[in-house]
Amino acid sequence: MTVCDEMKPEMYFPVLKWKNGEQNALKYLDEEIKPFICPILETRNFSPEESSFFSEVELAWRDQWFILDVANPSGFLNADKEHFLRQAVERNKRTNYRKLLFCVWSTMLEHLDNDLRKELLSLPQPLCVRMVTTQSSLDSDLAALEDCYKELNLNPQSVILLVDFKENVVTSPEGQNKLIAKLNSKSVKSHQRVVLLSGAFPSKVLKMTQTPKRHDLISWLNIVDKIQGHNIEYGDYGCLSPRWEEKKEDGDKKPGFAVPPVVAFTKLNSWTAIRSNASQTPEACQLVIDEDEFNRCCWGCATMKARGDKSHNKLGNFETHLSESMNHHFTTVIKRNLELL
Repeated sequence: MTVCDEMKPEMYFPVLKWKNGEQNALKYLDEEIKPFICPILETRNFSPEESSFFSEVELAWRDQWFILDVANPSGFLNADKEHFLRQAVERNKRTNYRKLLFCVWSTMLEHLDNDLRKELLSLPQPLCVRMVTTQSSLDSDLAALEDCYKELNLNPQSVILLVDFKENVVTSPEGQNKLIAKLNSKSVKSHQRVVLLSGAFPSKVLKMTQTPKRHDLISWLNIVDKIQGHNIEYGDYGCLSPRWEEKKEDGDKKPGFAVPPVVAFTKLNSWTAIRSNASQTPEACQLVIDEDEFNRCCWGCATMKARGDKSHNKLGNFETHLSESMNHHFTTVIKRNLELL
């Protein structure tokens, strides 16, 4: 049995920035849901110590699958991130922790230090290759990836391919048909697993209450039924924009996009996003409770309901509402969208 065979045959791959709120969202998930989620943990704007990072993982996501992506927003490694990656690989070899998967971007693969690349490829678990692309660059990006595999003599059957459109969700029928053709191609189907990633949550909410469509999910649903002979798995960015808190390059001190609305409630095909401040959070939660689709299905719902009902006097802040919103989002994806439970 290979390491990948130990994973559930169908899983959900959310991209997380590994903030405290996201860690708590994972920690308080129902135990039955956790084996169906393989989060992609990004360490974009910080270079954590190996020991502290894995202590956080142990606390929030013990004995569960996850993918570690240490690249900067351009997909490359600076010296600190490469050092952290080497530490993580060495730790993985010492502990033989098979549920950690390492990720490199397709643009970084051939530029990796040879010894580090050999170390990654010698591990029993598959390598994750993240190809950030757009509709216009999809053909050339796939061709470049195929050339890279040949150059490195890398068998795609040992690779989990993450096809990431970030905020450029493929929504047009023409674009989706082109993507379907590529996903049905031999070069893509030869991978061990293929995950389609994108994120539709807005970077800014201009109205007090907004109901953006979950175009990332809707696009995947339109595509997945037309894939032949293999499965295209679903991934998204939860209740955050793909560009949230990303700096363009290391050393750029300018902040990323503005902090998203405090309260986000995931529905079957859309979100309710409520811009708020701390003093208004009970009223914002009450608006969520009044939603037709609201039900106490998870820890996130229960905590929002307690605040909306004013069962306690604790006001919410960005971190607490990120935890609650993400916890509910993950539960909705697993139970209602993918129907894995």
